[in-house]
Amino acid sequence: MAVFSRCPPFGTKRACRVAFRGAHWLRVSFYLLLLLIAAIGAAAYLLLFFSHVPGAHEERFGSLPQLPESFGKWIKDPEPNEEGLIRERRQLLEEASSGERIIRQVRYRHPDTKKIVRVMPEKIVRRRRVRGAA
Repeated sequence: MAVFSRCPPFGTKRACRVAFRGAHWLRVSFYLLLLLIAAIGAAAYLLLFFSHVPGAHEERFGSLPQLPESFGKWIKDPEPNEEGLIRERRQLLEEASSGERIIRQVRYRHPDTKKIVRVMPEKIVRRRRVRGAA
């Protein structure tokens, strides 16, 4: 009988069960709301921490390595390939809306006429972050 002690005196057992079911969902939704508020607070703290503490972002995620000096210049391979063509390659930095990307371009030239015979499709090179020495 202790289960029905919270029921109104005029209520039936079915009405009491429905009232407890509603109270259960109210309690669950309250705890979900508390978890949501805690997650938003933690995200705001981390956002402020990484944006205002100097070096926190580089220490946690690493920094991008320096670009090579030959960046953006065509580099010839020392020897022609099996077809007798000279392979040239270069890397370019493209600034997209999602961030910076490195693109590798390759072309083949005829050794006598220096005309471009074939151009290979561009490839995106992943730029990996390097963590500093601790």
